[in-house]
Amino acid sequence: MDTQQVRRRRTRGGLALATALTLVVGGAVATAAAQAQDTGAQATAAECATPWSSSDVYVQGDTVSYGEHDWQAKWWTQGDTPGAGEWGPWEDQGTCGGGSTDPGTPPSGECTSAGWDASAVYVGGDTASYASHEWQAQWWTQGETPGAADVWADLGACSGGPGPTPVSYTH
Repeated sequence: MDTQQVRRRRTRGGLALATALTLVVGGAVATAAAQAQDTGAQATAAECATPWSSSDVYVQGDTVSYGEHDWQAKWWTQGDTPGAGEWGPWEDQGTCGGGSTDPGTPPSGECTSAGWDASAVYVGGDTASYASHEWQAQWWTQGETPGAADVWADLGACSGGPGPTPVSYTH
């Protein structure tokens, strides 16, 4: 094989390699452009993340949906309703298509829990109705009023249940 034949082979090989790279890179660019178009379509009708559940444990970075918004946990949490407070463990990630409420929580309807009793002991996961809302204890508590203490997570409005139990103190 003479020098000219070697150059031709190298040139043809180089052209073949350049053509192959162009096709691969061009395909990747076309694929990236198609994905960008799909992402743009999804941005207008974003699907919601997995629905939030008051009984699940979430850690920093976990994402859930609640009330037609996606929410991301800022730290460990359980039972804290997304969006319930400005300083809570959830950061709003924006609206999504559909959203949900806790599937284990009755939507605004009949209260299903017994009325809150100031003298009763409640442990994490126990529920009580108070002031036309269902509440869930996050940890052990006694005498701490739902809605006035962080130990209680508001599970939503309800009606027809027992009203608040009056608190009586003996001196």
